[in-house]
Amino acid sequence: MTRLVCLFKQSFRNIYEDYIFADVRERYDLAFIWLYQEYVYANGYLTIFDRNKKKNFTEYDNILCRLLEYFFQEKYDDLFSRLITSAPIITDNALFILKRYCQNENYSHHGMNILRSLITSRIIIREKCLNLLLILTHNEDISIRNNSLNVIQSLHEKKEFKISIEQYASKCLSYLRTSKPPEILFSENEKLLIISTDVWT
Repeated sequence: MTRLVCLFKQSFRNIYEDYIFADVRERYDLAFIWLYQEYVYANGYLTIFDRNKKKNFTEYDNILCRLLEYFFQEKYDDLFSRLITSAPIITDNALFILKRYCQNENYSHHGMNILRSLITSRIIIREKCLNLLLILTHNEDISIRNNSLNVIQSLHEKKEFKISIEQYASKCLSYLRTSKPPEILFSENEKLLIISTDVWT
């Protein structure tokens, strides 16, 4: 069934999605099988249907993000974690959703643990995930900062992460030489704030 869903047009996919969301806990396996089939199809493994098909992960990315957004909004924390840690490929859009998840004070601690898991287990996206975690260490919300700093501190004890973390810390310290804090240290909302030089230094 899921293989056919990958080949049919959007209207059929929407029906299948609605069916899964109607009882998502009981039908989570269908959601994951669908995602995996989209991954297989995106890689061109189902060439029996289209021998000229090139790799295209647009539909895979769309389904992954729709599932993550649904789990996020409907507060299925366990399913959110389960999906993003087991997905065949974690796209940039999926990481953006995870960033928003971590920036929500209600899910921050859980989100940081997901990031830690991805950093230690997904070598391909390790650098992106570590950078995301480091950015969260200067979030405007103190609880989010503390959660990210706790994870960074534990990762710093591991040899494979020590250099990257120290390089980022050194870069942030170098900003103290500037007359005002760089925009990279702030979220989109904070960029609207005006910080005087005497407060910064």
